[in-house]
Amino acid sequence: MNAVRWQCDLLASSRARALNVTLFLATALGMQLLPWPTLWASAKTLLILAMMIECGYNERRLRRRCGRLMLDEENHWHWQGKTWSNARQPIWLAGGVLLVLRNAQGERWQLWLMQDNLPPRAWRSLRACFFMQARAAGH
Repeated sequence: MNAVRWQCDLLASSRARALNVTLFLATALGMQLLPWPTLWASAKTLLILAMMIECGYNERRLRRRCGRLMLDEENHWHWQGKTWSNARQPIWLAGGVLLVLRNAQGERWQLWLMQDNLPPRAWRSLRACFFMQARAAGH
């Protein structure tokens, strides 16, 4: 493995988890407020139950996005025992970055790193690392 340029222990994003629950609650409330025919009451109940299951699935998935993430000098990411390369340029927003990664087996993975996934110092150093790389490349 090449020298590590950046590394961090990712935490579960409380913002993403709150957004997940908020969107579920807003959608469930909207479904309750919509006029439904009496014959469809059981369908509405099943639909809300399915949404609750999906909300729980998303919550578990968000909590599993924890662990050590590393970026080496060759711009390869190391996550959960696999090596990944950028499939495209990262997309930066004020509070997050979208990484689209691909490994040697062709698996593709999208990872949103939100500012609250990382300690503040790690977030600043990750941003600096990418912006210095972009400046060196002339972008």
